[in-house]
Amino acid sequence: MQTMTWWRRAAIALALALVLAACGSDDDTDTAATTDDTEESSSDDAMEEDDAMEDDDAMEEDDAMEEDDAMEEDDAMEEDAMAEGGHAGQLEIVSIDFSTAEVQLRNTTDAEIDINGWVFCNFPNYVPIEGVDPIAPGETVTVTSTVALAADDGELGLYVAQDFSNPDAIVAYAEWGPDGHERASVAEEAGIWDGTALTPDGDILTVAG
Repeated sequence: MQTMTWWRRAAIALALALVLAACGSDDDTDTAATTDDTEESSSDDAMEEDDAMEDDDAMEEDDAMEEDDAMEEDDAMEEDAMAEGGHAGQLEIVSIDFSTAEVQLRNTTDAEIDINGWVFCNFPNYVPIEGVDPIAPGETVTVTSTVALAADDGELGLYVAQDFSNPDAIVAYAEWGPDGHERASVAEEAGIWDGTALTPDGDILTVAG
């Protein structure tokens, strides 16, 4: 066997060095790729977190807007109710039967009126009206009073909204016994009462003919 010359040994060594260098380059490339993938994954996670936060903020903003809209709608409904029913004279109290707590109401307009949610007042008692059919134009109906009434002394106001010192909210009124009841001045300002208290005939108080 011939002895390997020095230049062959040198060539082999050079080839081995090139192979090792190539392997090292592949490792670096793999490491760099792994690092890039990790950074890209972290970036994606950050973007997803930002999107989630934006969605939460948007949902909270929508909820707040819905609450504001609901409050504005409630206020608008009350204002509409006052505008529709708060002009005094749309209804009138015809009579009160103290023995049965029945109140006769007459619709003096040419439109149907729904009084559910309106309020009977005999200061300091206020009770909403419920379960009454809408009153047709010109119709007189009998409604059981939701507040206690006594023949010797009292007042009965009918309000379209719970704003009892506001003359725009009172629809009808009557007082009997001594005059000067709590809500009489409101009814006078609304133009539906002259300040003169009525006198019942037994258990019946006639207010309007």
